[in-house]
Formats: sequence, structure tokens, C-alpha cells
Amino acid sequence: MKTDHLTCSILVSSSAALGFMKAREIRDTLLSSRHPESTLDGHTRNRRITMAHSGNDIASLEISPRGGTGVYVLCHGLGTSSNSLLLLADLIHRRTLAQVITYDRAGYRCSRVGSNLPFTIREAVDDLKDVIDHVAVKDSPITLIGHSLGGLVAYKFAARFADLVQRLVLVEPTHPKEVRVAPQKRGGVVGISEMIRLNTDLSGLGFSLLNETPDLGSRQLNNPYVFTVTRELGTGRLWRAMRREWRTLEPMLIDGATEIEIIRCPIQVFSSDSTLTAIAEQKSIFEDLLPAGESVDVIPDSDHFTIVLDKDHASNITQRINL
Repeated sequence: MKTDHLTCSILVSSSAALGFMKAREIRDTLLSSRHPESTLDGHTRNRRITMAHSGNDIASLEISPRGGTGVYVLCHGLGTSSNSLLLLADLIHRRTLAQVITYDRAGYRCSRVGSNLPFTIREAVDDLKDVIDHVAVKDSPITLIGHSLGGLVAYKFAARFADLVQRLVLVEPTHPKEVRVAPQKRGGVVGISEMIRLNTDLSGLGFSLLNETPDLGSRQLNNPYVFTVTRELGTGRLWRAMRREWRTLEPMLIDGATEIEIIRCPIQVFSSDSTLTAIAEQKSIFEDLLPAGESVDVIPDSDHFTIVLDKDHASNITQRINL
């Protein structure tokens, strides 16, 4: 009887603990899905839902123009939602007074995957086109700003819809041939796969996550939105979205056969200094995305995440964008 009682006690305690952790995961999902009502300057953010031709429902936030011209569209990276680009969006709007749009790819935050088909870069480009058609000021020149995987999506968009894109700004962009050029990155690709697998499983139970993202909450980033970014790291939704994309990206990176088209519009590439110093080939990887003779813009004292999350670094990028 004692054993039975002990077993029951353990089961009850475990169930209660799992219930608590699952409730915490649900709470973090809700908190990270809420969009800020206004920008740093008090301007209203308008939420839009685009029913894309892919079947996905794509959520976006739009800051209306206030006398500025053109449209700025920000594309987030793998495993980070539009929350990571809210600060940069505010700073761009402050400088340009133009329309600024952030959006989430299918599976992230309030955007929904509408089919059982695997993720493709083409799907991401098509969804972005639908968002621009639905939300952007008509017949306005588009500046695409992409971070990490969002940089590759933006690049591929500019290649397909050259007449729409006036300027391309890539921040620490993913290059499809980077593992071929720098084979030492292969270990990192395998590590990401294992990290996603573990975190997807653990986050469903509400456990604390094993992840390589820096402890952003401990840094003085001067970013009012960083709370939503850190909360989001504890949600199964983010890891499931990341897993869906990574199942396509991993073989693409390992294979290294995807071609990079020539882009006609002006391009800028921003890199953190830590990324350039970590791998000798990284500079040439980024330069492959630029016209011949142009160089990478380096943001000092930054890394892959803080380059967009730290207010000083985001301000540095905003001031150095060639408008």
C-alpha cells in the first residue's frame, strides 16, 4: 500500500507540475502574440491578416505613412518572429515617416499554416508578395529589409519581382552555399537540428529550453520589446514553426546547390563583427550577395541577435541605410 500511495503521490505531483508548466507555455504564447498598440513615438500599429494564395493566413503590423514616401517591409529570421524587428521598424519609421510593415511567416505568432505541404522558400516569397499586395501603399517603391533567413527570403523576392523592389537591405543574411564555402559550419547545422528537436519536444511540456540563443533578458538592450522576444522562446509554436522551416533549410544548406541570382537593385549587407571574426570565409560569403567592388557594413560590438535587438545597433543600421 505504501508503494501504491507513493506512486500515486508521484503521479499527482508530476501531473500538477506538467499542468503548471503547460499553463506557463500557454501564457508565454499569449503574451508573445500580443502586438504593441503603438510605436516608440506613439504612432498606432494597424494589424492586418492576409489570406495568402498558399492557403496560409499571414499576420502583419503596419505603421502608416506620415508624409514619407516608399514602403519598408521587414522580414524576420529563423526561430525569431516579427517581435525581433519591432524596434528596427520603429526607428526606420522615425527616420523616414514612410509606411513600415512587419509580418510573420506561416507558423509564427498569429500567422497560420494552411496546408500539410512542407515549407519552401518559394512559399515564403509568395506569401510576402501577397502581404505587399494587400497592405503596402499602392505603386510605392519597396525597400526590403531581411534578417538572417529573412534576408534570403528578401533576396529571392527581389530576384523574382525586380520591378517592385527599389532597395535591398540584408542583415546577417543566410546564404544557401555558406556550408559549402565554410565546411566547418556543417557541425553547426547538425547542432541546430538537434536543438530544434529537443526544444520542440520539451516546449510542448512547458520545460525550460535548451537553446543557443543568448540570455537577452540579462542585457541592457534598451529595447522595450525584448520581453516578448524572450517569452516567445518558451513557446511550442515558435519551435514548431522553426522545425517546419528547418526541415527544408537543412538539406538545402548541406547540399549547397541553390543558386544566387544577380539582383539589379541597390543592395546593402550588414554584419556583426562577431560573425565576421568567427569564420574566415564569412566575409566572402556575404560579399557574394553584393555587386562587385562593394563591401559589407560592419556593426561593432554586435552579434547575430543583438544587431537587431540592441537599440544602439539598430539605430546604427537605420542611419547607415542608403535612403
